Amino acid sequence: MVKVVKTLLLKMGCSYESTFLEEQGGWELMGQAENHYRGVSLLARAMVHYSCQELCRILYLLIPLLERGDEKHKVTATAFFVELFRMEQVRRIPEEYSLGRMVGGLSHRNPIMKVLSIRGLVILARRSEKMAKVQTLLPTMVKCLKNMDGVLVVEAVCDLKSIFKGKGKKLMDSSVYVEMLQLLLPHFTDAREEVQVSCISVYGKVVQKLRIPRTQALEEQLTSTLLPLLLIMQEGNAKVVQKCVKTLFRCSCFMKWELPKRAYSQKPWENHLQTVAKICKYLVNSHRDSVFTFLSQSLEFAKNSRASLRKSSVIFIALELLRHDPEASVCIYAAQAQDHIMASCWRNSWPLPHGDSWVCDPSSSHRWNSSYENLPTSHQRRSWIMQALASWKMSMSLNQ
Repeated sequence: MVKVVKTLLLKMGCSYESTFLEEQGGWELMGQAENHYRGVSLLARAMVHYSCQELCRILYLLIPLLERGDEKHKVTATAFFVELFRMEQVRRIPEEYSLGRMVGGLSHRNPIMKVLSIRGLVILARRSEKMAKVQTLLPTMVKCLKNMDGVLVVEAVCDLKSIFKGKGKKLMDSSVYVEMLQLLLPHFTDAREEVQVSCISVYGKVVQKLRIPRTQALEEQLTSTLLPLLLIMQEGNAKVVQKCVKTLFRCSCFMKWELPKRAYSQKPWENHLQTVAKICKYLVNSHRDSVFTFLSQSLEFAKNSRASLRKSSVIFIALELLRHDPEASVCIYAAQAQDHIMASCWRNSWPLPHGDSWVCDPSSSHRWNSSYENLPTSHQRRSWIMQALASWKMSMSLNQ
């Protein structure tokens, strides 16, 4: 079928379009089931760019086909159709077939149809008479991307960015930005490098567009980005680290954080515990209300399938420094977090960094009591709190 399409293009005198697809890998995409719609989109875009004479005829023939055939055919037809919105002749089409159809697509059960509908709306927004209507749909467009695969999220958000920087745009409700950032953050640890890099990069670019005043929701969202970026930087992937540093810097500038200079360092934490200590001290002193958030995030990273993330999260959360903090509550938080970390690591046989005084094998400790896990939760928690308070009192007496 790809050969047939190539032949048809050449018979129509569309050699430029064929060459364009060759250079962009469009023919290969068209031959892959999961990427077929992307290849079709490239074909339509090329035909618009080179002003193919048959496009007007194709446009009117295509509209009835949008509702025919099975779902795969509808996806293919929609992928071609939305690219034709770039044509001037689209103004003649009744709004129900352009804007109306795209709005309906946002609630479609197929995520690809949602992404294509967003692209169609973004293209329509380039026309001044459509911009205001499309901007009102931004919250709906962002919401429909929840629980979607990272590749599709990146694809849609890259399209949405053009609306944010469109000419004549009004200041948008910051909640839209917050939702978009919330959408991107879970994909920071995506196993696919291109998705991970794209999401971190786009996150930073969205932050760059933010304007004061800062809402509480926005501040909380950006603060929740701090630790994930710091931990991901420890994986050592140069391309990912570069995007993390840039995004962290943009967050820091907007929030006016005074991060330690070493926070941007790529050096392994296990060999530079003083760096981690400074970062911990900064987080505890400057973001006291977010201590529980940082601890819970560390616990989540400690469950990650990637060993490098598990290791850096354990190093971060288990620093002995936190257990001797002058603030009693911080000391208690650290002790409780260590309790959870140790329990998880022992149960799942995860490797822990060597050299930390609290890391031990329970089976080799004479003081270990296997019945401890059977104690009521309140007794277990009280034991750790008493230990934490004892450490705190000792450190305070030494300081005096």
